[in-house]
Amino acid sequence: PALAATLYGLDIIEENVEDTDSNVTRFVVLTKSKQWAERTSPDVKMMTTFIFRVRNVPAALYKAMGGFATNGINMTKLESYQLGAFTATLFYADIERQLDQRIVGVALD
Repeated sequence: PALAATLYGLDIIEENVEDTDSNVTRFVVLTKSKQWAERTSPDVKMMTTFIFRVRNVPAALYKAMGGFATNGINMTKLESYQLGAFTATLFYADIERQLDQRIVGVALD
């Protein structure tokens, strides 16, 4: 967290709050313009979180997921939220790639 605060000009609210060595810290940056986090080294894994919506019709989620499987992109989280009168579903997803990588754009098409 200290490195992230330095890199992105953030304030540390509280230090040493983790309770296990395997804790993962997530940072969310909200902006009106496209802005990508830069890798500090090629060994650093990047995650991307995004939200998408599908109509409630047979195979809608299957079709939405196909591009990720075909392009070898690992999805680590998928949560669903029903919208309105069950006409659509909103999904919250995490993938093990950076959004600006070409392969992610191909998967999202």
